[in-house]
Amino acid sequence: MGMQLRNRNTDHEASQELPAWASLLIKKFDSYSASTERSLTLTFDRQNSLYSAIIKVRADTNKIDEKMRTIAWVGIKEMRDEETTKRFDKEAVKEVI
Repeated sequence: MGMQLRNRNTDHEASQELPAWASLLIKKFDSYSASTERSLTLTFDRQNSLYSAIIKVRADTNKIDEKMRTIAWVGIKEMRDEETTKRFDKEAVKEVI
């Protein structure tokens, strides 16, 4: 009876060990998984940076559009001569930039 118990334990331990091919498969999967995770992390970081840049450009565009509308309203008033109008327009463009 004692001998049967020992055989069962040995059989149980042997059945819990993975075959060599399964161990290699798991190692390859772990490597692939880690590589995929790194790639996704880098991609999301780049997307976040790109999104931030797009938001900044849109905000700047809105500011410039607002200033252009203001300049257009201010520019409606006639200046006394063409030279004065050109100087005024040049200063207005400097404000936008």
